[in-house]
Amino acid sequence: MDKEIINQALDDIRFDTNDLDDVWRRQPELVAIYGFKMAEAERDASAAKRALEVVESRLYSGTRAEMSFDGVRLSESSIEAKVKSAPAYMSARQKYDDARYLADFYKQVSNALSHRRDMIVQASKRAIAEYERTGTERFNPPVNVA
Repeated sequence: MDKEIINQALDDIRFDTNDLDDVWRRQPELVAIYGFKMAEAERDASAAKRALEVVESRLYSGTRAEMSFDGVRLSESSIEAKVKSAPAYMSARQKYDDARYLADFYKQVSNALSHRRDMIVQASKRAIAEYERTGTERFNPPVNVA
């Protein structure tokens, strides 16, 4: 996986406790962005799985026919070994594994954003308690609000 994607996700998960207004505004946007990316990755993984199953089925059928035509005694393990060592199968399997990895990555990022929300709530409670105790405001005034 591209390190840039990982670094971008890590940057998006981090937040500045000194700018909680911006953090609160950005949270729903991040959840939507990564939720959409997760849905796309899940769709791609499903498509790759279907493609893998088609390749596997065709190879299985062709291998069975070829082995029976050659008079070789058929066993499921020998057919399976031949199918799973075929370049077409290995290529389709690699595409599926890569798509599944990306889908799992975005699922974890979405989960991390849920934890981020919980941390924002805790940071906000702490900021409010500090404001009540000291009377100094840490929150930024709203921008472009009439």
